[in-house]
Amino acid sequence: MKTRHMNRALTALAGALYLVAASAYSATLVWDGGGGDGLLGTANNWNPDQAPVASDTLNVTNGDTVSHANNLPSGVTINLSGSSSLSTDGAVIRLLNANINVGAGTSLIGAFWDLNNGDLTFEDGAIATMATWEQKGTNTFTFNLSATGFTTLNPNSFLRGGGALMSDATYTVDMAAYTGGAGTITLVDFSSDFTSMTNATFQGATLIVLNTGAYTGSHLTWDDATDSIQLHIMPVTWDGGAGDGLWSSAANWDPDGLPAIGDTVAISNGDTVEWNTSGNLPSNLTLNITGNSTLESSNVLRCNGATINVAAGSALTTSISTNFFDLNNATIDYADGAINTVGRWEHKGANTFNYTLSATGFTTLTPNELRFGGTSTWENSTIDVDISAYDLANGHTVTLADFGSTSGGDGTFDPTVNITAGATGMTGTLTFDAGTSELLLTVVRKGTVVLIR
Repeated sequence: MKTRHMNRALTALAGALYLVAASAYSATLVWDGGGGDGLLGTANNWNPDQAPVASDTLNVTNGDTVSHANNLPSGVTINLSGSSSLSTDGAVIRLLNANINVGAGTSLIGAFWDLNNGDLTFEDGAIATMATWEQKGTNTFTFNLSATGFTTLNPNSFLRGGGALMSDATYTVDMAAYTGGAGTITLVDFSSDFTSMTNATFQGATLIVLNTGAYTGSHLTWDDATDSIQLHIMPVTWDGGAGDGLWSSAANWDPDGLPAIGDTVAISNGDTVEWNTSGNLPSNLTLNITGNSTLESSNVLRCNGATINVAAGSALTTSISTNFFDLNNATIDYADGAINTVGRWEHKGANTFNYTLSATGFTTLTPNELRFGGTSTWENSTIDVDISAYDLANGHTVTLADFGSTSGGDGTFDPTVNITAGATGMTGTLTFDAGTSELLLTVVRKGTVVLIR
């Protein structure tokens, strides 16, 4: 028994010593091109002057094109920067477990790239124009977006070799630096596909989108028509999949799961979405209601710092007149044609209201009751009105909102008011008629005096 234990201990020690020795022999080499032939395997092209071997780290920073034929040394890490390029020397380059980091302005070029268990990381601005991109073995592809997005890679042909399956590949996108909006970014656009790839097949890979911020619906697809890999930067989107119309049902959202703090959320398919619980929206939510869709509260909806954008034809409402929206530091943005028939519209905290007029004016909002909650007054509100598209031929007075009644507050209409007129030569004045509970906008040419009814 002692001998068996001793043998195990010696085996473990030998393994540890091997790892230490292997680590000790791994080198970091910097390309200087001193050999004059541009070949990765030439010792004099590196500082120090030695040919790369397995597990070395190779830094190419001076803008040269480095070429190699057949197998790379196993497990090397190659860092490309400074407009440098890595190319096939002749027919093929085989990665053989290499890690290749392709910086902005640097290139992977040449003929046939056998990716062969390689890991490739592309920064925005990287270039890939190889003739053939052959996925083989277990591959990982990482795409790091910049603030503005990602410059499309343009290999010629897509292949899968050696029996590789899509399940052997991982595609990861990191959106940490991205500050653009929703949309579609083409990451890789192949000229041809020799695998009969479809999006259904592509979804068999491990697909990861990191640091999505507000765009938690973002995902990767293969575009069958263009043979391209695309990133769709999307909000959480209502699809009504649960069939019950309730905000609180996770299956009603794409991806399945309830909207969370800071998400951007879209309701755009014309459904009525019922807020059926008394509570807060996730804090700092951005909610876009378009396509004649409706957000309806059948209880109390507390906005909790949300930004709610209501497009023409879309609505905020309540199922009965005693239900209400507690605005609670909200920003509400109305386009002309938006609808508000909320039973009780409660100003609370610091709220911002944006009204955007069309050429013909603004369709009056008709909440039943305007309330001021807690110690809130008009003074806590900011009202922004955009009249730059308005045609003054349609009249001087526009009723933005007509409340059935008003309760609370101190009776003084003193919000912060901002009127945007662009270069139209118009100006506007905002008033609140306490007798009729109407929010009125008077628009005039600069220098004109008009009596306010």
